[in-house]
Amino acid sequence: MIIDFHCHIGKDPDGGSLDIPSLKNSMDKWGIDRSVIFPFSGSHEEMVKGSLQILEESKKNNWIIPFLRINPKDTNEEELQELFDKGFRGLKLHPSGQRFEVDSEDFFWIYEICEKRKLPVLIHCAEAVDYAHPKRIINLALKFPDLNIIMAHFFGNDIDLINDAVKLPNLYTDTSIQARTLRINQAFYEKGFERMIFASDTPYDSQGVALLKIRESNLKKKDEELILSGNAIKILGLNN
Repeated sequence: MIIDFHCHIGKDPDGGSLDIPSLKNSMDKWGIDRSVIFPFSGSHEEMVKGSLQILEESKKNNWIIPFLRINPKDTNEEELQELFDKGFRGLKLHPSGQRFEVDSEDFFWIYEICEKRKLPVLIHCAEAVDYAHPKRIINLALKFPDLNIIMAHFFGNDIDLINDAVKLPNLYTDTSIQARTLRINQAFYEKGFERMIFASDTPYDSQGVALLKIRESNLKKKDEELILSGNAIKILGLNN
């Protein structure tokens, strides 16, 4: 099984777009079985609306794993609880896109809800942007040890932080927009691959290219299986 943990559906304010049939065609082409899907960036209302549309599609297509996307500054506990009650499998946050400090105490109540519900949180990570700096996400993981957090984009491509990140059993990374195949192997060869998750960030990158980076990294079969689906199955609580 192959699970892509990072896919966008809808229309990007910058002009890009991807619909569900097009994503499914790509998945079939590259042998990807299931995908975590959420909308592009937008206003809080637009992202919630897009998330609900994806959730509805997931009821007809079990290959869709729907994640909720919000602006933490524009939601409240009542709304968030009601949305999660509808059946979302996790939460996507983009600190730089929505301009909030991901480790601010103002948003701890959100992480507490996810922690209690055992819902993973996928967070955009970028070394060059303070809102989304990997050190902030590491700090958040320290404060919420029972919350599974996925740092998108290979720790923001900050290899020096991997030694800190791998010490935290609740902190994962996805492989989307990861620059070089060898970095996958070099970074985790001695540390294990139990917290690396395959992802493409489609349509910003091709699912085929993202998959090739894993295939060409000369990994042991068991490690490749962990990256392509095993770790995702574990944190999502999937039956298969």
